[in-house]
Amino acid sequence: MKPFAVLIPKGANIEELVSAFAPKLDVDYLKHLVHYVVSVGGKKNRDKTSLEYVPICSQKLLVRNDKHKEHIAFLGTCWGGEQNILHRKSYEEGSCYSYCFSPKYRNEFLEISYINDSKLIKKIKDRETVFPLEVASRNGKYNYLQKFFNSENLTIDLDAAVALCNKRYTEHQDRLKYTSEMTAVVELYNGVYKVYHVEKTDGRIHSNISCLPKVYRQFVRFKGKQLIEVDLSNSVIYFLAILFNRLIKEDTMKEASLLYMFYKSLESLDIAESELLFELAVNGQFYECFIESFEASFDFEQMADMYRRIKDDEYVGSNEQNREIVKKQVLSMFFADNMQYVEVQKIVGQFFPNVLCVICEFKETWGYKKFSHILFQFESEVMLGFVGKVFNRKFWREAPLFSLHDCLITTKDYGAKLKDVMVEEFTNLFTVAPRMEVKKW
Repeated sequence: MKPFAVLIPKGANIEELVSAFAPKLDVDYLKHLVHYVVSVGGKKNRDKTSLEYVPICSQKLLVRNDKHKEHIAFLGTCWGGEQNILHRKSYEEGSCYSYCFSPKYRNEFLEISYINDSKLIKKIKDRETVFPLEVASRNGKYNYLQKFFNSENLTIDLDAAVALCNKRYTEHQDRLKYTSEMTAVVELYNGVYKVYHVEKTDGRIHSNISCLPKVYRQFVRFKGKQLIEVDLSNSVIYFLAILFNRLIKEDTMKEASLLYMFYKSLESLDIAESELLFELAVNGQFYECFIESFEASFDFEQMADMYRRIKDDEYVGSNEQNREIVKKQVLSMFFADNMQYVEVQKIVGQFFPNVLCVICEFKETWGYKKFSHILFQFESEVMLGFVGKVFNRKFWREAPLFSLHDCLITTKDYGAKLKDVMVEEFTNLFTVAPRMEVKKW
């Protein structure tokens, strides 16, 4: 079993302290405790104005050692003139002891150390790895995906990723962001897979792959091979157009589902408007038709402000930048409460009054969140329930398959084959496939 990477604040010399002051303590377990405070604190801390204390009190939260109290006390004690590594929050009735890093280590860079105890490593991985029944169960709808989450095959260049993370931290100085990114990199390296599927919300598969920040994808390999993604252009608009043009067989939907009820509400919709929506979605020109209206409705400073919220480069008013603004604003409007994005509603309503009316009525009846849910559930079912399964049946012995929302991912040498399968299956399902782009990781 390969060593298990953990995150330790720079200067926290656990091995030296144990050797000098407490040689009977378990160094690997101490590292596990420190790493636990780093990773959980990074995920939980949302109030940057106050310290985040991590509770360590339940076996459900932590792999424990028989002499846990001695180990946690050691980390909270000053040794040899060195400041204690952890600071303990005073006990409060009804809560357990919680910990954060002492001031010396609170904003230090994080370094990689390793746990070598194979039994401890197995306990940690068993405790922290998460797979939903849809993926882990033999009868799970997406069970074909689990076999690709294998740390012998799915790897990340740890040294390169950590170096980049440290470089980014010197630039953005956002501790929460830094800790979160470091934790994501280390969990992927260790094979601590956290895969989630919430059927009642977006229905998508969320995993270490989909949650890994984009800048670190370049370091990921499967059996040593670079990954690629096949990305659908205008995916939300494409799936919306499929629904509005009633290109789904009704017997494939559950009659009591919100998707079915939304689908039935489209029977009397204006055909010409639906066909235009479909044409623009397939051609990738949907957002372009709103650019002039946005430029007329918002001044330069307003456009610049909207752009700064989504991109880092300087806004100069280019057509490409304005398209990014339109895309963000229109999608936000579709998925927001009807009382929001009123000006954007006016612009979209000039071109698609009936489409907008149907969407707003649905959100008014069922709640705005439900609209995004049915679209993403539909997308997920098509991408993983149909298209992904076809690719897996053909190539599972040779190529992996991962998902990233509206993208499917495999190795570079099977990128063209994946795109071919996607085009063929989308055409079989909906007569016309959306535009697709193959992107290297």
